[in-house]
Amino acid sequence: MRLIFFLCAGFFFSVSVSAQTFTMAKKCNELNTAANGLLKEKKYRESLDAYTAMSKSCTTKDAKEAIALGKAEALNGLGKYEEAIEASNAALKITKNKSLGGYFQKAVAESKLNRNEDARNSFAKVIELTEKNQDTKARASNYALMAAGQWRQLGNKDS
Repeated sequence: MRLIFFLCAGFFFSVSVSAQTFTMAKKCNELNTAANGLLKEKKYRESLDAYTAMSKSCTTKDAKEAIALGKAEALNGLGKYEEAIEASNAALKITKNKSLGGYFQKAVAESKLNRNEDARNSFAKVIELTEKNQDTKARASNYALMAAGQWRQLGNKDS
């Protein structure tokens, strides 16, 4: 009986540990918040510098994704679209092609480079990933973020 208990306890412990989400350290989270603030203020050069500095000390998966996404948005803001695509691809590689932000920033850059078919495909991936989300509140939030991002970055006021 004890053996079964310990086996079950060990199984559930290993499942909970493997399912755990690792998050950014407090310091990295603060750096990310500051860099995001610079993005919101449209201080793209300063934001890019902040994300570059952050990449030296923040090495968790979610930190790496946040850094790549921040760099992509800053590079899009600076008009460096090819580099923004590279940063977006880095975020997609980190997340195994599951980064909504990665596809979104990539679509913005592709659109600015007049690669309209590529941009449509990237936006379609954003929508596809969003539709898979069973959390209605999160899905609505994603659509709102896409609309706000499109408004801010593409200047597409009709969509």
